[in-house]
Amino acid sequence: MASKTIYWVYPGSLEKTLDRATWLEMAKELKAEGWDIKLISSDENQKWIFEQNQKGISIISFTKPNAYLVGILIYHLRVSFFLLKNIKNAQIIYFGHESAVILSPILLLKRVLRRKMPIFIFDTRTMPMSYSTNKLRFRAKYYLWVNKHGSLFSDFQTVITRRMADVLKIPLSKIVCFWSSGVNVEMFKESSRTRQWGSESDPLRLIYIGSLASERHIRELCQAIINIRTKGVDVTLDLFGDGPLKDEVIEFSKRMNSGIKYFSTVTPELIPQALAKSEVGVLPFPDEIQFRVSSPIKLFEYLASGLIILATRISCHMDILDKDEAIWAESAEVEDFEKALREAYLNRKRFSQMSINSLRKATGYSWKKSANNLSQGFYKAINNNL
Repeated sequence: MASKTIYWVYPGSLEKTLDRATWLEMAKELKAEGWDIKLISSDENQKWIFEQNQKGISIISFTKPNAYLVGILIYHLRVSFFLLKNIKNAQIIYFGHESAVILSPILLLKRVLRRKMPIFIFDTRTMPMSYSTNKLRFRAKYYLWVNKHGSLFSDFQTVITRRMADVLKIPLSKIVCFWSSGVNVEMFKESSRTRQWGSESDPLRLIYIGSLASERHIRELCQAIINIRTKGVDVTLDLFGDGPLKDEVIEFSKRMNSGIKYFSTVTPELIPQALAKSEVGVLPFPDEIQFRVSSPIKLFEYLASGLIILATRISCHMDILDKDEAIWAESAEVEDFEKALREAYLNRKRFSQMSINSLRKATGYSWKKSANNLSQGFYKAINNNL
């Protein structure tokens, strides 16, 4: 095989995105599989890029003007010219829905010239979370259209879960692999080792890390915390993140005896420290299609840190956790959160064994395993392209 170079396009800042492990950890593990991964992003912090390069993660950055559609177009034009210049070195060009249409002229050129390489692979990892503004509705319609016509923009596809492929009706004949989110188990071992479990007289410490959006039922979770505390159940909640509900969450935290603390977005390197100070990790997502088909990265990080999981009873959680491996909320509404919080508070004697179960469960969802799935997918695409 002459070349194993993969250009993986991400039209955002890898430094700033909360789930950057999806790209950085996978790039590291794919490199260990023998692939030459070159991440293409819009990062501007050259010091951070240099630090990643020193770790063996190759990042090529192009600036993206701060103007929504124009900025995306200019960024991808810069990326396209770069790819055309390096087309002979590329075996695979890997990208998501944001890049599919704008990179398609290169694919069209390849097909017109009847070239086998590079192979264009379209990755689908998420679904629209909100339709609350015109901008978000436009983005959602674009997303659904691109995924519906994925074969126009790619040779093959990869998808985060089988459920997502089914919902988006992506032909199985086009899919070379499914690869879920994962976790760097070693990175979170210290969280479990240093955690001090509270006694029955101490507050039960919960944590949520992620987007502060109404669609994720953060408001309902906060209200449940406040309600249950007035009923004598001593629970606290640390919230890390950013999003449309940030100001509302801050207002919740300012209420007398709310038990809620807000922290700005935590860097990935500090997440293990934050998790070590808590006992229960919360996944409050509602039973809606965009969550059912997902593979939540925070679930795996909570497990790897030995946290007890308090989660809504939806398929993306139940696919991973058995009924006795979590505290379950029957829905993402205030009343059911209150019931789950009370159950967690009254069953703290189970936490030691549940924490051991969490650590064991996490080992089956490493980035190494996901990278192996994706690597096999890449080989399948190459063999099918011959």
